[in-house]
Amino acid sequence: MENSDIILTSSIEYLNDPEVYEAALASLPPARYEKLMRLRIPDDRKRSAAAWKLLEQGLSDWFFLHRQKEASKVTEDFSLSDLQKSFALTGSGKPYLDIPGAPHFSISHSGNYVMCVVSECEVGCDTEVIPDTCKIANYDRISDHCFGEREKQQLAAFRDEKERAVMFCRLWTLKEAYVKAVGKGLSIPFSSFEICLEGVCPQTCGSADSSCGDAGIHPGDSADSCHVAAWPRFYDDELNKSWKLYEYPRNESSCFAACRALKIT
Repeated sequence: MENSDIILTSSIEYLNDPEVYEAALASLPPARYEKLMRLRIPDDRKRSAAAWKLLEQGLSDWFFLHRQKEASKVTEDFSLSDLQKSFALTGSGKPYLDIPGAPHFSISHSGNYVMCVVSECEVGCDTEVIPDTCKIANYDRISDHCFGEREKQQLAAFRDEKERAVMFCRLWTLKEAYVKAVGKGLSIPFSSFEICLEGVCPQTCGSADSSCGDAGIHPGDSADSCHVAAWPRFYDDELNKSWKLYEYPRNESSCFAACRALKIT
């Protein structure tokens, strides 16, 4: 991502401490607390609480960074109480801050991890649990409906079920991140666009000078590292002119991805 963007990931395991969990719940704004308490599964509550706390941290970091770079009413006056008062949703469900000049952000949670990205441009992020190999047949059926032919070819390149599960998760998180960045919800079918992952593409991605190379993800990379691990692309070069896809180092259980607009809106 750009140097001015904030990218954070965190495990939710710190909330296994009852005192820490209760303190996190007590610090939530009333509307968020009420929404969280409607969740029936305890781990869903932890994920929701952890995502909100990570968003608070991400916005605090972003405003601190930009306070050093620019003097504006937004950067000088913003506080976490503003987050509670200005948090809103678009008609298609994308969260935003109802404050002029505020940054864009995206949050995601799955399994034991939460993710947050804050940017001056439209942005989306996604983290997903890598599917168990015993469930890979279910995900193959999902890919039949949600993936394009070239994405299916990328999956088919992996005969090992574990490797194919990882590839499915990488493609899915990138597609989800793009849809969340655009902010139009389910009006964008997953099958309406395709993503090329470097090193496994059956053919060149986008323009003729954008050939595929090493994927750049290495065993042992930490999920909490915030550097770009790979440079996936869309097959549609028009999308490549407007959006940039990113992957972050995965761990044994989860994948992390983001999508950022190339122009400030």
